[in-house]
Amino acid sequence: MALQAAWGTESDQLTHDEPEIEPTGMKSHMTDQEMVNTLVALAQYYAGGGRSSDNRTLVDQARDIGRTLDRRGGIKEMRRIFNMIPPMQGKRTVEMEWDGIGGWSG
Repeated sequence: MALQAAWGTESDQLTHDEPEIEPTGMKSHMTDQEMVNTLVALAQYYAGGGRSSDNRTLVDQARDIGRTLDRRGGIKEMRRIFNMIPPMQGKRTVEMEWDGIGGWSG
């Protein structure tokens, strides 16, 4: 009973149908492919001459993905997802945006 009082009732918990939302609006339970798609969008944005100051939402989402991956499995997990990004112009910018997240050095 004391444990239930400390943690609330089951109805207070999120259900699987209600995705948890990060402060930037990114779903915290993105699939690997959703993460890769977001990172590819960032690379394409930069390759097209975009600047981070003009699209903070996309940049913040990419950094949130890096932090999520770091929490999930550290640099190994970050590298795994990064390596799923196809060779393309702008890919280096993902490395730069992740600089300082966990053990990542870009």
